[in-house]
Amino acid sequence: MHLIDAAKKFTCESLNLNSCPTETKFFVSKKKIDIAKKFFNEDRYNIVIGAGSSGPDTRWGEKNFITLINQLNEKGNYFFYIQCGPEQNEISKNIITNIKKQNCMDLSKMNIREIVPILYLCDMYIGNDSFSHHVTSQCNKPSIVILLNTPKAYSDYSINHHRIIPENTKIEDLNHSSRYNADTIKVEKVFNKIIQIRN
Repeated sequence: MHLIDAAKKFTCESLNLNSCPTETKFFVSKKKIDIAKKFFNEDRYNIVIGAGSSGPDTRWGEKNFITLINQLNEKGNYFFYIQCGPEQNEISKNIITNIKKQNCMDLSKMNIREIVPILYLCDMYIGNDSFSHHVTSQCNKPSIVILLNTPKAYSDYSINHHRIIPENTKIEDLNHSSRYNADTIKVEKVFNKIIQIRN
């Protein structure tokens, strides 16, 4: 079953519609945005790093994110918000410890109410298939989603998704049993996609 097509069909049948969009829009209260702004400097390009995910086989890996962030820091003025679940905060700590500049913030101890305004304000998402890319893409922000064993249906619904898959792979062949190694997606490929989108 295609996740998005099934939901769209159900919605249309339930509301007696011929068609319905799959793009939505998150609305965040001004009060919550103002609170989140204390974490932001508008002179920087603010990126959410989705380093956590539902399972280790869907993660691009701390080493790759560390390399990517350090390379980006050599090229521009960035700030990074490291998003992992509370039970994955060791991932955030390891990434932040190994970044040469002090320009990262750990979101792992925040709840969803606190995180969503930060996602709303960021300029871009980069990371694994996780709840954050669903939020950022629906806040009309470019969302680079790294897919290792995640079906394409999970990111089929938004024009803001920019998917990166392992070399010599067809996106239609990705599924929960793919088990591609994280290193089949090179840091250089993700880096170049970021620069391409920014330009």
